[in-house]
Amino acid sequence: MKLELREVDEFIDVSHWQTSKDGSHQYCLIKNCYSRPDFYAVVEYIREHGYPAKFYNKTYTYLNIGGFKYWTMGSPLDKTILINRTEIEP
Repeated sequence: MKLELREVDEFIDVSHWQTSKDGSHQYCLIKNCYSRPDFYAVVEYIREHGYPAKFYNKTYTYLNIGGFKYWTMGSPLDKTILINRTEIEP
């Protein structure tokens, strides 16, 4: 399923975001999502429309939307269980 940016925004707005233990970012777990197909479609959207950037010695694909930077850990789609986000620093 291919999503438009508007649909990605809607998914982001209704998803449950938890704060990491160290407070550095938030994450959305697939088990807490209202729709697994939408979760996977958002992961694909991030990976298709994002940009590569290094975090320490690993490269991830990030996507900036509405003041936040979103990324996944790069696992195969069917093994991906979370989407991360952090506020974009000004």
